[in-house]
Amino acid sequence: MITTHVPGVQTLASGMTLLTERHDAQRSASVCWMVPGGFAHDPLPNGDGWASMNSEYLLRGVDGFDSRAYSDALDRLGARRSVSADAYFMRLAFTVAGENLLPAISLMASMVRKPAFPESALDPIRSLCLQELAGLEDDPSHLCAVELDRIRLP
Repeated sequence: MITTHVPGVQTLASGMTLLTERHDAQRSASVCWMVPGGFAHDPLPNGDGWASMNSEYLLRGVDGFDSRAYSDALDRLGARRSVSADAYFMRLAFTVAGENLLPAISLMASMVRKPAFPESALDPIRSLCLQELAGLEDDPSHLCAVELDRIRLP
């Protein structure tokens, strides 16, 4: 059951809010799914990067697909995708041609519902995250955003 309160805003039976905007001139679809679990939910007192590592981990395969097979399946659909950790949410986003929307939603939902979390990916993910931290000094705008978040979200 879907309840509509405002045009373009729907509440699904699960309680999830769905926002839509139609552009008749477009033949593509973009989806942004905000899943609770950003860095404010990190279990340790100082965060310690769990959400950032998880955002990378989610791209490393799902139930039934290893990392390569999962990436190939999304590529066959032409899905441009990203996963990132915001303050309170994991942001999963993708854009596909309109006819590939339903298969892409199914694959992206698997990322949340059945992530593989392969142990073999942990060290490469940790290394990637450490490289990003080391590179902060080379990216003043990113460093500034990190500092502003630290002040704004202690």
